[in-house]
Amino acid sequence: MRVVVIGGGPAGLAAALRAAELGAEVTLLERARLGGICFEQGPAPVRALAHAARLVRDSTTWPQFGLRGPHAEVDMHAVIEAARVTAARIHESKNLEGYARARGVTVVQNAGASHFVDPRTVRTERRQIFTADRFVIATGGHSRSLTIPGNEYASSYAELWALEELPRRIAIVGGASTGCQLASVFIDLGVEVTLVETLDRLVPAEDRDVSLGLERTFRARGVRVSTSARVERIDHTSEGLVLKYHTPRGVSEAAVDVVVFAIGWPGNIDELNLAAAGVRTSGSHIRVDEQLRTTAPHVFAVGDINGLSMLVQSAALQGRVAAENAVLGTRRTWESIPISSGCFTDPEYASVGPTEDLARRRGPVAVALVPYDQLTRAVVDHHTDGFCKMIADRQSGQLVAVHVLGENASEIVQIGSTSIAAGLTVEQISDIPFAYPTYGQVIALGALRLAHELGRLPRGRTWDSTEMSDVDGTRDTGPISHSHAP
Repeated sequence: MRVVVIGGGPAGLAAALRAAELGAEVTLLERARLGGICFEQGPAPVRALAHAARLVRDSTTWPQFGLRGPHAEVDMHAVIEAARVTAARIHESKNLEGYARARGVTVVQNAGASHFVDPRTVRTERRQIFTADRFVIATGGHSRSLTIPGNEYASSYAELWALEELPRRIAIVGGASTGCQLASVFIDLGVEVTLVETLDRLVPAEDRDVSLGLERTFRARGVRVSTSARVERIDHTSEGLVLKYHTPRGVSEAAVDVVVFAIGWPGNIDELNLAAAGVRTSGSHIRVDEQLRTTAPHVFAVGDINGLSMLVQSAALQGRVAAENAVLGTRRTWESIPISSGCFTDPEYASVGPTEDLARRRGPVAVALVPYDQLTRAVVDHHTDGFCKMIADRQSGQLVAVHVLGENASEIVQIGSTSIAAGLTVEQISDIPFAYPTYGQVIALGALRLAHELGRLPRGRTWDSTEMSDVDGTRDTGPISHSHAP
């Protein structure tokens, strides 16, 4: 079987490698360089940028630990360059092209845009022609602009990488994951930040407690947050830019140096000539079924292009699922596997499984929320602003969701993801001896509280053996045994 994969980001790479592993003859077409947005402007360099911002933040907390010294000074050009170098080092260490070729994939990089000529043929911008039995489209997405007066003065997410100097004031339009992450980075770097969101809360796809907690923290740190806001225009003045927007309280303005749009991620569908292959779209994305098959039975679409989930980890999973369905003719679905997600805001937030509202609509559940100030490691690090919410099925006692807001949230939630995938009950999780003192212990403490509420607590046990906390959240005042000493 011949398989052509269009797009060499995480989704396309995963699809190509899995199809080759299953014995298909695979060709991978990439517009530029393998890795896509993920390695050029996405998680790799953004995480490096966020880390630099956290270092600046941490330098302001030295007195809390008895330390002295000047706060970190920001050289924006150097910070951007360091993030680029880090991303390049990651790309080099992975050797994506060599890895794919060694596993039997024919790699065509710098092919330019590819498009369908007919249902079984694609042509690249370099006029190369490829035919196949199956196709996997993984061309990703791009940032979007608002059609408002003055939109030419706004910057896109990608254009931020050209910043030479740190702006004094910035307005970010869009309060989902990208916008909130940018707000976090710039507030840590000492910039005055205005964050404007159309819907009634930040990160609206997340659990409501996470949304409200993140907004509360942002406001406390000086971010000017406006929700239920409608942006009207951007004016250019002698002193900079003025963003004008409506809120439930009336008209507002933000005088800034930079306006950034972070308002969506349409799929890269325009150059594919999908009609020639019989592939239909829905808005700016390709329509797929639960097996990731498009309206053309021999064509699959994975990653950002289908609009189902804008995450690297889900893109890679979709790539593998689509490859198996394309080559083996199986009916594997990608939604059957719990996918954890995290955003490197400050504080971080992360989740796996349904929100509390959705979980309650599906059936009876129990919910436990453990504040970070009851976690020894968080107290030690002076990062007590946050919580871990855990949701369990009342009948089976199995964990179904975890939502975390706080330091190391993205690492903590992976424990929840593993527990859900393994089908563990809350009492089984509560009996796992976690290392002390760690952030991950919050999972054991939350599981203990859920087990208590569900009447599934191990006989005679009412406290967490490491944190010395009762299930109702109060501290144990007895002596600490040597096994739990620092």
